[in-house]
Amino acid sequence: MNWKAPTGSGTLPLLAVKRPPVRPWLGSVRRLEPKNADEPSDTEAGRRSGLPPKESADLVKILFVADRSPMSFVYVDQRILESAHKVEAVSFRWSLRNVAAVLAHARRSDLVFGWFAGQHTYLAAVAAKAFGRRLIIAAADYDLANEPWFNYGSMRGGARKRINNHIFTLADLVVVPSQFSYQLALRNTVLGKASQKVRVVPCGFEPRVTPAATKEKCIVTVGSINSENWIRKGHREFLAVAARMPEVPAYLVGRVLD
Repeated sequence: MNWKAPTGSGTLPLLAVKRPPVRPWLGSVRRLEPKNADEPSDTEAGRRSGLPPKESADLVKILFVADRSPMSFVYVDQRILESAHKVEAVSFRWSLRNVAAVLAHARRSDLVFGWFAGQHTYLAAVAAKAFGRRLIIAAADYDLANEPWFNYGSMRGGARKRINNHIFTLADLVVVPSQFSYQLALRNTVLGKASQKVRVVPCGFEPRVTPAATKEKCIVTVGSINSENWIRKGHREFLAVAARMPEVPAYLVGRVLD
């Protein structure tokens, strides 16, 4: 592995996940259609959500917008919404054709749901307000963070900060996954003056029963391996701990990106 750890300090541990595949749809606007066997079907997602099936006339029409490379957790949220509502899900990139498509979907929808604030959700957010639709934004860490000392976060300034703050201003609700993200939102964005918009919805997981086995004495962490994650995911601290316990196997699980 040809990778050199950078200098710096601090941690922001996150879980790296594999990006699901997508198929072409409406030019370079792309329908989110992963084919991962580990992800639930519409029926299974509905069963797990605990929501009863609805008649088509009762379904809320949702425009679900993600970026051009959606992560698997974005797809899971799409499937949960699809289990109870009518969802038009797109992975957006800018072009005249795509602008027209998103405007048409926003006009027909009752609600617009965007995963991450950014240039990919800006048009949908503006369209939602123009057409009088409700707007929900799911935000996490990068679109809320301001960490210039290791070049991380959209709120460091410039166009990204202005775009994100405009989206947050337009939103009826901003969903974040943790108290950590909640504090980032209030500290770094215009949501500090509109905290009533921010709702914490913790990350969920599917419990699995594992067979009894003898556990190996080891330490493990997960995250793609690159210079940014040396700080952001705490890889530096992980290696420092591993160096203090040379007798214990240490595993850093993730793709090498640098």
